[in-house]
Amino acid sequence: MHLARSTVEVIGREKLQNYIFDRMNVHNLLLYEVTRRGGMLEGLRSNQATQDPSLLQVIRQLENNTEKMLMKISTGEKIYYLYLKMVDFLKNELAQLPLQLDVLQHMVDVYQVELKGMRLMAADATEATEAAKVSNMETEFIAERKFRENSLHFQKKQIDRIRVKDASERHRRVVSPCAERRGAQAVCLVQGS
Repeated sequence: MHLARSTVEVIGREKLQNYIFDRMNVHNLLLYEVTRRGGMLEGLRSNQATQDPSLLQVIRQLENNTEKMLMKISTGEKIYYLYLKMVDFLKNELAQLPLQLDVLQHMVDVYQVELKGMRLMAADATEATEAAKVSNMETEFIAERKFRENSLHFQKKQIDRIRVKDASERHRRVVSPCAERRGAQAVCLVQGS
């Protein structure tokens, strides 16, 4: 473990030293170029009286181009550092993605189990509703049957009353003519039977 750590430190130091060395080379090159061009500029300014105006314009263009190039170099370095930061950030994000995917997969599994439970609950509720409908229909059927039985019983009683009433009226009719005849009771009794 210690060997791996020291190897990583050595590699890191070498990379850092190479980077610093490259930066120093660029810096020295730019300083040399500025010194050289500054010398040329001083030489041209000292000869300014003998030079024509078009040469001064070329010198100004070269100075402007140099400044623009330095700005581009500075901007390029900033973009490069930003690029390195983005690469590090994206590497960290990429390293965390498997963990996030595991969490999401676990959530999907939990939701699927809950969904199965809800489906079972819905099926049970549907069965209970159907059973309640059947029970309700049976109760209605029994109530209708009792109502019909009561209705038939009531109609039967009315029919029996009408029969008894008719029989009593017939009996009364038969008995009343016999009572008028007073003497012929024996004949009425024979007719009634």
